[in-house]
Amino acid sequence: MAGNVPRPPHPSLPWAIFWILGYIGFTQIPAAILAVGWLLILMLIVPPTQAELKDAETSPLGLPGMSSGLAVGLALAQVLSWAYSFVLLRVLVGRNWASAISLNRAPKLSDLAAACALVPGMLIVGNSMVALLPGTPPPTEAILGKETMAQFEQMIRAWPWWVAVIIIAVGPAVGEELFCRGFLGRGLVARHGPAAGVAITSLLFGVMHIIPAQAAYAAVLGVLLHLLALGGQSLWLPMIAHF
Repeated sequence: MAGNVPRPPHPSLPWAIFWILGYIGFTQIPAAILAVGWLLILMLIVPPTQAELKDAETSPLGLPGMSSGLAVGLALAQVLSWAYSFVLLRVLVGRNWASAISLNRAPKLSDLAAACALVPGMLIVGNSMVALLPGTPPPTEAILGKETMAQFEQMIRAWPWWVAVIIIAVGPAVGEELFCRGFLGRGLVARHGPAAGVAITSLLFGVMHIIPAQAAYAAVLGVLLHLLALGGQSLWLPMIAHF
């Protein structure tokens, strides 16, 4: 009977968009407030020179204190992403959420080796896509291009290595995979089939990264990460590759 047909798992596409907006608002707004507050406090303690302020007009990320401000802001964003993903999974998927998203399955050694072997190719794809972007956009457009990515990398290199590993590798590998491949992907693949579900999830994964230079290759790499999860039937595979 039609009444006995089980409902596909949450979320549908409209709900997925809603939860993404919630994810961005819940993780990025508090993180930005903390980072800006941190930067302002540092500027009050050690005021920047006129030359540094002049340079910041065309390169805001080069302002003194921005590196540490970015670190504390991103750290908070990762903590909030874990919390947001866990609450959604526990409330909307249920008590057995870890089983539902294949987080309770340890990957096979062969699948783990395949995931690790894909990483160099994933890096080449990502870096190649960024390299295709215009190299010298107008200053008002620099935040949208590869210059922003290069400045991020420069600031990250100034952090202690273990801070960078936790904030840049561990945090997104867990939080984004739980939310995107685990929560969103589960519902979208069930409702639209593997091909369309993976494509939609990956496109949304790219959009979440906001900066076009990063969003473009995040969408492409999202497809590979999702295929790892489905092929190996373990969410640990995209987590490890993402890390």
